[in-house]
Amino acid sequence: MKMSIKRNIGAVVFYTCAIIFAVFFLIPLWMMIVGAFSTTEGAYSSQARFFPDPINWNWDSMMSMVKTPTIGVAFLNTIKLSLSAIPLIFFSALGAFALARLRAPGKDFIFVGILAVMMLPWVVTLIPSFLVYSHLGWLNTFLPFYLPTIAGSAFFIFLLRQFMRSIPRDFDESARIDGCSTFRIFWNIM
Repeated sequence: MKMSIKRNIGAVVFYTCAIIFAVFFLIPLWMMIVGAFSTTEGAYSSQARFFPDPINWNWDSMMSMVKTPTIGVAFLNTIKLSLSAIPLIFFSALGAFALARLRAPGKDFIFVGILAVMMLPWVVTLIPSFLVYSHLGWLNTFLPFYLPTIAGSAFFIFLLRQFMRSIPRDFDESARIDGCSTFRIFWNIM
């Protein structure tokens, strides 16, 4: 009996918090809708309104927003930039696997170099990166988002290496006995 009361109280607290957070995160969406149906003066006023007063049914301006190619272009650019994460994660995981599991001379020295790269703030590399991309003719293209990801990310390599070192080596040995190649161990186990 006491267990069900505690469970019910926990559920009530959880759902109450979930509803509060949902309302909190939906307010900006609602304010955007109110701004869309408000007059220009009402949209830029400093008073917060939960309903447009007066309602502006300016369908021409709303349809011009839909017809302009900026929304579609922005959506496609978002998709293209999101896809750049795929090679970044893959090559970072590959590098982390090599540093965590394979035997190679100087791999600790390479790891120290990766840690040193992590300590550089991104602002320091901003102008040199721009100059390199400019000389390569990559400005106003998506190439700077895709080609440098082949080297991986120092932060991702560090995190994935630490994770892969925590996995027992018995899994590797079992996979080798079953006939797995090194890449298959990486792909299926790590």
